[in-house]
Amino acid sequence: MFSTLACLVLPAVITLTVSYYMASDVLKEKAVARGLEATKVIESYVNYIMKDMLHASNYIQFDQEMNHSLVALWNSRQSPEEWGGKFDITSYRKITDILENLSFSGESKYITILLPDGFPVTNYPGYLFNREVTEQSVWKERLAQLSHENTVWIERHPSYIVGDAGVTEPMVTVVRSLKLTPNGPNGYVFVSKLQSQMTSIMADYSSSQEVLLVNEEGVIISHPSKDKIGTVLELGDKAAASEDQAVTSTQQVDKAQYVRVDKRLALNGWFLVSLTPYQDAVGNVSELFGVNLMFQGIFFAVFGVILVVLIGQFTKPVKRLGRIASQVQRGNLGLRSGISGRDEVGLLGVSFDKMLDSVHEMIEQVKLEQTHKRKAELELLQAQINPHFLFNILNSIRLRILMKGDEEIAGIISSLSSLLRMTINRNNEFVTLHEEVTTVKHYVDLMRFRHRESLKLELLVSSDALLAEIPRFTLQPLVENSFLHGMKQYEGVLTIRAWLEGDALILQVEDDGQGMSEYTVELLKRKLAEGHHAALESSGEQGKVSGIGLTNVYERLRIQYGSGFRMDMNSALERGTTITFHIPYTARGESSVHNHVG
Repeated sequence: MFSTLACLVLPAVITLTVSYYMASDVLKEKAVARGLEATKVIESYVNYIMKDMLHASNYIQFDQEMNHSLVALWNSRQSPEEWGGKFDITSYRKITDILENLSFSGESKYITILLPDGFPVTNYPGYLFNREVTEQSVWKERLAQLSHENTVWIERHPSYIVGDAGVTEPMVTVVRSLKLTPNGPNGYVFVSKLQSQMTSIMADYSSSQEVLLVNEEGVIISHPSKDKIGTVLELGDKAAASEDQAVTSTQQVDKAQYVRVDKRLALNGWFLVSLTPYQDAVGNVSELFGVNLMFQGIFFAVFGVILVVLIGQFTKPVKRLGRIASQVQRGNLGLRSGISGRDEVGLLGVSFDKMLDSVHEMIEQVKLEQTHKRKAELELLQAQINPHFLFNILNSIRLRILMKGDEEIAGIISSLSSLLRMTINRNNEFVTLHEEVTTVKHYVDLMRFRHRESLKLELLVSSDALLAEIPRFTLQPLVENSFLHGMKQYEGVLTIRAWLEGDALILQVEDDGQGMSEYTVELLKRKLAEGHHAALESSGEQGKVSGIGLTNVYERLRIQYGSGFRMDMNSALERGTTITFHIPYTARGESSVHNHVG
């Protein structure tokens, strides 16, 4: 029952879980896409601001009119006595006019030209310039990296425009070296913008994500929240991020999980970082998953109850069948399930009851057979009295005849008694070859007495084969066939050979009688192979002593030894017949039947 419910519940739970994670991945990808879109838009704006600042610095350095005016102003500063203790005011005015024009182009900015002697030329009131700010350590470190060909960026520094009319907000400045004379000292060009100009676009872009600007050390330069400006953010894989390739990742910031997108700015190597709260990205999925799980639980509870009831109804006959089977196992065969119907369980119940009826009938049949068997055994025991009585009478007759001196008749009676005893005694299925040969000698003596023919028996048996065990009456039927059919009850020579050859006992019976044609031999072999009972014996003589013919001997040996047994038959007209048996042999006391049967 529980396994059935589990098979229904587990796939649903697995499906919901997989759906949840797949939906989470989709929403995460959308969050990444939003982050990429935000960084792309803000990157365009920030690049626009930075390019405006670089344009102003490049114009000051490379414009010829500006360079002439700056050189003239610098020369007047070096020879004040030529100017009455003053400087070239005309060049100064030209420079300030150009700076004012640069201020009106693009975004508002603060431009400061610092001559080698520290004299400032600005687009704002020059007396507001505070040189001490530019002499701080961070400025010195950055200016030391400056050459005539490059620029340096100084992020989020205090304003160098002081006073009541000054600027209090932090600034972002690009600095370029200014070479006025080939061998003279350098001046500097400072182009600055307020930090808020970059922060405003980040604060206005989206309320569901944070976009911030950080330098190469991970220090936050611009952020919608002023409290976080100046703090350090772990950059992650800086090498992977570039101006062409953004890097996406999941990062924990202030114990909260974020979907993060990093994009490097081409102009100065700073990074735009988009942070989207992971919970905001997948929050709706979690709520939907919870609601779906609740309804699924309700549905499964209802359907579970229905399923339990239905399964109980379906399995009730099966349980009854199981109880009946347990009672039958304990021996109560009179019970029946009484289950019927056209469904599988009904058919099973009907078949079960029919099986019990059949078993009951079989048991009654076995009881009846056992009764008959005991009766037959009793009758057999009673019948054994007659053979013993017969043997005793024959022995008494033989002794009387011996006492009168007729040894021939006494020997015949002894042979008859021995043959009858061997025929009636069924206690041992196997006898030694010695016993079998003795039985054959008794049989031949009786045949000589009966027919008064000079039948000659030759026994060529090796001594190591005498104790080999073979099935009872293996040779006697062959001798009987040779005498009655091969020699037509006339005189002749009958030869029995036996020897051991490897793991086989070879038995051979040969007569010099009339023999058989080749066709007759092949027909007999085929009938023996096909299992037919080939009639070699005449109807008048068959089976009067043993009742076993050649076919029966062949079948007995084949069944007894299987593929280990083989028979050869050679015969020709007027030349006699030779039959050879190849019987598996192991050793004395290890009957071959144990090795070839069962």
